[in-house]
Amino acid sequence: METYPTPNDVAAADVTELSEMIHSLGFQNQRARKLIKIAETWIEQPPRKGTLHRTMDYPNKGNGRHLKPKETVDEDVENCSEAGALEIAHIYGLGPYAWDSWRIFCRDVFRGVAEGYNGEGVTGYKPASKGKNESDFEPEWKRVVPLDKELRACLRWMWLREGWEWDPLTGNKKKAAPTLMREASDGVATWNEPVALDPHEDATTTKEELEGPKGPEALVPGVKAEDAAPAPKRRTRRGRNSSGAAARSVQLLPSCRAQGSYHSSRACQCKTPQCRPRDYDVQIETESWSYGCNCFYPCTSYA
Repeated sequence: METYPTPNDVAAADVTELSEMIHSLGFQNQRARKLIKIAETWIEQPPRKGTLHRTMDYPNKGNGRHLKPKETVDEDVENCSEAGALEIAHIYGLGPYAWDSWRIFCRDVFRGVAEGYNGEGVTGYKPASKGKNESDFEPEWKRVVPLDKELRACLRWMWLREGWEWDPLTGNKKKAAPTLMREASDGVATWNEPVALDPHEDATTTKEELEGPKGPEALVPGVKAEDAAPAPKRRTRRGRNSSGAAARSVQLLPSCRAQGSYHSSRACQCKTPQCRPRDYDVQIETESWSYGCNCFYPCTSYA
């Protein structure tokens, strides 16, 4: 930024010099030429509020097909998904990743509807984490459903701050379970590969969910009660950066023990009705180990 503070400076840059500056990124020659081309496009046709350019099949398949390649939508549109167009779609070299990133962090400010990406400056608007919202305003980032895994992780975290468990495949959301909120607060929450959530599913964590099934039904089908492992010792679960003050105890139930999931190399396969994918790390005394549990609620009990 010190060497090329404006688009005009980038457009006038020497390709060789610019390539040397970004050599560590790889493909430096291609990247340098693309940066210069982006700057030239920005100078010739800068993004303007109220002028949206076609985004073919973005963000959803079929979006933008009603527009011709050079046709624009000449009005300020709040929902660019419905328009099939975006203010920066005409800029050379940009695609879905850049569009998603710009929508998440920049579009509201660009349109002048907010002072920040999370509704800062909007009268009456407050994120759920900061109090009661008295505005109908919806930040642009809440309408983005990216494909990039890093952007997905970012939005999962942003939604969780609002108290929601968000599905990166569909954009659906449901109230985050208390256990997930505690994990996030303790810094031990991790994410599986995305799976479609049912937005109508009740996320309230009941005592039965936490304790899991009891009696014969607690065992895996085909495993006899006498074959189940004896009652396990209580194990202490801590966050990666925890000093132990916020530690919680975890007790593995028979349905997990029957499959040996208390070994770090095994994964729970008890397939009970409340199966919900989760992965997490467990620290026992001074030895850290981890296992994947595919039925989080019936397999663990918190005390």
